[in-house]
Amino acid sequence: MEPEATVTELDADEMFSSGMFTLHCKDRGKGPRLEVRQGQAYVPFTSTAAWVSSRLYDATSGGNGSYLTFTHPITQNEISEIVWDHELTGNDSSAVYTRLARLGLTVQREALTKGLSTQQVFSKFLMQVEGLHCITIHSKPGWSDCLKHYVLGDDVLPSGEEVSTVPRHEAFLTNTEPCWDDWNELVHLAQKSKMWQFALQMAFAGPLIRPLNVPSFVMGGVHFYGESSRGKSRALDIGKAVWGSRPVSFDGTGITLKEDLGFAHNDRVAFIDEIGQSGVRGKGESSGSSVILNLLYGLANGIGRTRRVNITQLEKPKEWQMLWMSTGEYSIRDWVSPIAKDIKEGQRLRAADIAISHKEFDTGMDMKEARTVSKRVEDLAGRIGGAPGRLFVTSLIRDNEKSPHEWLAHQKTYDKIYREHFATEVKHSAHNRLAERCALVAYAGLVAWQNGILPSIGKNGEYPYLEAPLAVLRAWLDTEATESINDVHRCAQAIIRWIDANRGGRLVSI
Repeated sequence: MEPEATVTELDADEMFSSGMFTLHCKDRGKGPRLEVRQGQAYVPFTSTAAWVSSRLYDATSGGNGSYLTFTHPITQNEISEIVWDHELTGNDSSAVYTRLARLGLTVQREALTKGLSTQQVFSKFLMQVEGLHCITIHSKPGWSDCLKHYVLGDDVLPSGEEVSTVPRHEAFLTNTEPCWDDWNELVHLAQKSKMWQFALQMAFAGPLIRPLNVPSFVMGGVHFYGESSRGKSRALDIGKAVWGSRPVSFDGTGITLKEDLGFAHNDRVAFIDEIGQSGVRGKGESSGSSVILNLLYGLANGIGRTRRVNITQLEKPKEWQMLWMSTGEYSIRDWVSPIAKDIKEGQRLRAADIAISHKEFDTGMDMKEARTVSKRVEDLAGRIGGAPGRLFVTSLIRDNEKSPHEWLAHQKTYDKIYREHFATEVKHSAHNRLAERCALVAYAGLVAWQNGILPSIGKNGEYPYLEAPLAVLRAWLDTEATESINDVHRCAQAIIRWIDANRGGRLVSI
């Protein structure tokens, strides 16, 4: 067959030329097979049809790339792969071609002339192809720098042409489809426990951290502890339902779990169950006490380890801003006591222990009602699939687009709630850390109600967004704020904490 009869030279849509060589393609509309022509001779680039369908822009790093698509030579399936320009501009681009070959696309490595090979021309094609639509791609969870997009797993909110490379499972998300059918009933049931109500509102607080410029010292979590069968796991179920989050437990190595968990929940809230799964409580470096101490305070710091890529290059550490809520039969203070007997109050504020035996969390339900309600909450929470969280973020973005000063208005309202309702509760400046965290949870409940996500439950057609966050702050001040109480009270609290931590296993339940 004559080459001129089967190869179409590209004129206005020509890809590019490289010295004496001009890039051609066969059957461009059906998927071209790239070749290079020198005179009447043709040298194939690839083992099968391959084309670039769009150019990419990485919103996280600022890098450019190509979305390469090809037909597998054996299965005939269409396969796509992202090739970043920085992978092709280094001294050695062999790793890119090895990756493509393993997927089924072999790019020939033939010398066209001295110092020029088919792979080099193909690299130039990938980087310089023009006239294609450019797609913005996100590789970091949470808010984009412009605060106009929010990455939630493999979704970019609001839905559009922006895409995400973050897999759902790495973002700790389930595959449950978003659903509103049972949401209102779940919200009403959550009001039976202030711990449940707090978890519900806290789930909405994550996306507000960055827009409100919440200080880094406010980052941290809340740990509800006490005997079993008190609704701790149901609180986590309610919080996870807002985003469709997967269960997270304390089992895993401290460094890996901290960085993966923190980065995946950037601008979000992590709900972590059962502190006892971290390992054996003790003094060793691999003990559960050590894992918890490093994990919880590391999550609040918001930055991972710096690692070496090669001899001359360091990898940029992962960073995040997040809140978390955890549960267990032990308090954080008692769990880490074998290796940290005297935890400073600033450290404890990052992981605030909240005793569910406190009067603020008395539900007033008898055993039968509690079991019925708990089972119903568990069933409902598993069906929501993250619908409320998605609407919450898209509502924030929509409102900000309507008014360029919307975020400033949010900040003013948040500051007002903190000053009027939470700052007045504390007696020590250090306690403002937890007071601001609780104020953020309260404001998240207010914003969710204003956007119609939380239904009106209060007597005046409002949502009682202050009740649960104030209960958490007051419970902590009553039992943990040791710098503002006398020695006798502090000793009594230590005895109560010990009873709460041990009665489930060694003492008769009180």
